[in-house]
Parts: sequence; structure tokens; C-alpha cells
Amino acid sequence: MNNKIILISGDIPDEIAGGSLRKDLRLQIEGNHASIDFLHYYFKNNKDSKLALERMQEHISPIHMLSNGIYLFQYLAKRDYDVELIQLFSFETEKLVRLLREDHLAVVISTSFLTSAEQIDRIANYIKEHSPDTLIIAGGVKIWKSYLTMKKLTNDPIPDKYFGQLKADTYFMDIRVKSPVDIFIVSDKGEQTLIDLLNRLRSGKDYSSMQNLALFKNGKYVFNTTEIEHGEFMEEGIDWGDLPIVADHGEYPVMAGTGCFMKCAFCDFINIRDIEIRSTASLLDELKTIPRIDGVRHVFFTNDNLFFNIKKTREICRGIIDEKLDLRWRSFQRVDVINDETAQLMYESGCREVLLGIESGDATILKNMNKHTTPEKILRAVNALNKAGVNTVSTFIVGFPGETSQTVDNTIRMINDYNTDGPGIHSHCLFLFSLFPLSNIFDKEMRSKYKIKGYLNSWSHSTMNCDEAAGEMARINDTVKPEVSPIYMEAPTVNGLSIPEQKSFYAARTKLMKAQRNLPPDENEDILWDRLEKLIVKATV
Repeated sequence: MNNKIILISGDIPDEIAGGSLRKDLRLQIEGNHASIDFLHYYFKNNKDSKLALERMQEHISPIHMLSNGIYLFQYLAKRDYDVELIQLFSFETEKLVRLLREDHLAVVISTSFLTSAEQIDRIANYIKEHSPDTLIIAGGVKIWKSYLTMKKLTNDPIPDKYFGQLKADTYFMDIRVKSPVDIFIVSDKGEQTLIDLLNRLRSGKDYSSMQNLALFKNGKYVFNTTEIEHGEFMEEGIDWGDLPIVADHGEYPVMAGTGCFMKCAFCDFINIRDIEIRSTASLLDELKTIPRIDGVRHVFFTNDNLFFNIKKTREICRGIIDEKLDLRWRSFQRVDVINDETAQLMYESGCREVLLGIESGDATILKNMNKHTTPEKILRAVNALNKAGVNTVSTFIVGFPGETSQTVDNTIRMINDYNTDGPGIHSHCLFLFSLFPLSNIFDKEMRSKYKIKGYLNSWSHSTMNCDEAAGEMARINDTVKPEVSPIYMEAPTVNGLSIPEQKSFYAARTKLMKAQRNLPPDENEDILWDRLEKLIVKATV
């Protein structure tokens, strides 16, 4: 009886919501982004960019693993399936081809960290090219969101001119177009459906009438979804010490909940998942199973609702300290739970970076977004983290309804008020406002209120359009002080450098980026390049 499953849990993430513009707002060396890794090989190979790229690709490794794949791996293995895990498709194509040549029951694609139907279909087409008879099953967040989007747009259709963009992003927009994926699991939590399906496949039984599936029949997709499965969140915790994985160069991803207590108007996740939070005891038990690397457990808390209030933040941090878990961790965080006390407690428990959904520095835009915060609260939180020595990555959404050049000025002013004198290091990530059907801002009354037209990244409203917002993204990037640098696709810290040296590295790179964009540099470019080289040569990559 064949019980081998090939599990694909993700790929190199596509940069979304203004990603192509973000790439243009980074320092370039002959068309290559000047990431820490690239600069390391660039200076090491006598500034030969072609050779640097080749060397970097030879040694590249994922920044962190994906929790969805690890969880599913363990879930299937406990049910007597022989599972081979592909963490990131583009890094492991040779392994995938080898596995496809061996006997296997099916390939399962988890879509929680795949950003579009187009990206998933690329993976599925690659599988079919090398093994045409392989059965491909896809489930997870992207499939569930696609189903919900299809249902919503049935009663609220978008204009035909946006349909191509819609199909590239979302499944089932034209139910007559077949995907290379053979079976879709349509559920917010589809683990039990997956097991039932695999059991039927293994025993040769018919699965065509199973609930929670989308199948292509008679020229169109048919949805067996009268009894949508709503299972428990992560019924089984992950035992990281009992998994065949190597994490010498990355972090262990830990997921402690789903859903979000907030109802931000731009977010398309708030209406698709119930709020579920694991107990602190359960979380600490899982953390204890993570192996230490050089005496330290490196962790990235992947959900955005773990530290949802001050009480929970204190409870988790003190638990980590009391259990002597030796963590170095980062997470998403809300500014309203951060003050001098919680920031210091986070640092003492091992927190070294937080990702903050700031979104705007203008009070009116924050209100329009339903963020329930103010620029003053944001600054207090960021400066408390800086004082404690916790690095910050602030995300901003540019172009939300109500946005004007004046509101962008307020955002720039707030970022430039970040305290950069303390031990913390600040960076920013700019997103172009996107109009998602499952977000509250897409509802008819909101579109009417703000005169919104369009879909995804192609839109206009009463105060701005997408092209104007892209220009404002560039203006923010070019205007904020170099001590708050744009993010690159790289590890969060420069190993081997002191905090002042890391700050000097990031500032020098940002100044060179601005000079490259024809902005007047405040230092000689040759001096900046020399400083960058000396620091990156000293660093450990």
C-alpha cells in the first residue's frame, strides 16, 4: 500500500502590494539588490557582481522555516504516512524531481504562505511536467480565501477590466478554467478532510462526493461544501525535537493562534478565521522542544495576535524567563501593549525585533483604517522599544482612502521623530494600498463613501489614485532620515557587528541608495562605499 506523500509548504515569497516599487527603492549594484548576503560575496570577490551572485546562490539558505509545513508533516506522519517535506519549492526542485520519480500517493501543497493562484499553478505545472500522472492536492488559506472571494463577488461583481488581475490572484473566478491542481480542499481548517481524502486514495475508494472538496467535473468546478469543516486550531502541538529538519541558519516558526481582535478596514484576513489563542502553558511546552543553536533557541512567532494585551504580554515573557528557555525571538506586536515596562520585559525574555503594523502617521487616516491608535501612541511605543534595545520594523500602507500629500507629510514627520539614539535599530516597509474583496473597505457602503473604484493594486478614490500613491511611497522612502532604513529580503541583524556598527552599515547603505536615486548625499560616496565594505567584511554572514 503506497503511503508516501510529498508535502510542499511554500516558496520564495512574492513581494505584494507595491513589491516592484519597493525593489526599486533599494540600493542596486548592476541590477542586484545590495542585501547583506550579496554585499558579502560582492566585496569578497573583488566587486565582481556576476560572480558574487553565483556565489550567493550557491550558499543561499531560507531565512526561516514555515510552520504550516512542519505542522502538516507531523500531523500526517502520526497517521502512518511517509512524508517528504519541501519547505521552499524554488530551493528544492532537484529534491522534488527525485521524489517524483519514486512511488508516491500524491503531492500536497499547503497554500498558507503562497501569495497567488498564479504562483501555486506554477508549482503545480512544474510537478505535472516532471510527473504527469501525479495527483496534486491543494488546501490552506489561499484556497479558503479564494472560495470566500468567489462567493462574495457572485453578488458584488467587479468590472471586466480587472478580471485578468483577479484570476491571477484568486482561484475559482472562472469556474470553467481548470487548474493543474487536481483537488482543492475548501475549508478554513482542512486537516481532517485531507486525512479522509488520503485514506480513500490509499485504499482505492471513491472521493468524488466528499465534503469540503472542489473538483473539476463536466467542464467546470463543482463545490462539495454543504458542511464546511471547522476543526480545532492546531489540535496537536509541534514537537520540534522529533522532526527531520535542519535549522542551523534560521529560526523556528511558532504559531500560537489564529484570527485577530482588531478590524482594520484594509485587512482581508479578519473575516476568514475565528480568533483562537493557545494557552501560555501550551506555548511554553512547545518552546521547550526547540533545539538550542550555540546555546540559544531562535524563534519567530508567526501570528499577529499573540501579544494582544499587556496582561498576555507579561504572562508570556515572564514564562519564558522563569523557564530559562534562552530564547532570541521576534514577533508581530501591537503598539498599544508597549510601554517602558513591557518593552524591557520583552527584551529580558529574549526579544530582539518586533514588526509593528503602524500603517500611517496621520490621525485621520488611522481613524479611517479603524486602527484604534494615534501617532502619539505609536511614537511612545517605538521609542520605548528603542530604549530597551528591541529593533523595530514599521509597516506603512500608502494610499488608503483619505490619503493626501498632507497626510503623507504627517507620516514622514512621525518617522523622522523616531528616537534613533538608543540601542534599537529601526527600519520601515512600505506597502501600496490594495483593495481586497474580503476587506471591510471593499464593502459597497465604504466604496460609495470614498468613491472607490478598482481592484487590488489598480484603484482610485476621492483623494488619490494608485499611481499617485506609488509616487508618495517613493517620497516617503527618499525623505525619511537614513537612520530608519528600508528593509531588504535578508536576515534581521548583521552578525558579527556591534550595534553602533550595524547602525553605521544600514545608514551608509541608505545614503548610497538615495545618492543612486539622484538625491544630494550628505557624505562623499567613496567614503560611504569604503565604510560599507569595511563593515561587511568584518561581519559574519
